[in-house]
Amino acid sequence: FTLKQLHQVRKRQSQILSKWSRNIKICEKYGTPYLITTEAEKKSELRRPRDSAAVLKSLGSEGNKTVSKYPGNILEKNLKAKKKGTDYSGVEVIE
Repeated sequence: FTLKQLHQVRKRQSQILSKWSRNIKICEKYGTPYLITTEAEKKSELRRPRDSAAVLKSLGSEGNKTVSKYPGNILEKNLKAKKKGTDYSGVEVIE
């Protein structure tokens, strides 16, 4: 889920949020992790994690998982892979 979609002129916000709500229910039903992002290109487009979680929580999600647990799991998995020397062709590591 990306907050950038909410700023699109072509679609109404209510339609996007309705689809998000449906998709959140499906993800939670099957135990699929999901994330929310801003896709920020400028510093002014960044949002606090709590703000992003609040948007999803208003749609029936357990919003905190999307900004803490799931991203943390992804980072942990990537660190383990890096320690093992797993090659990710096409992925640039920025430190």
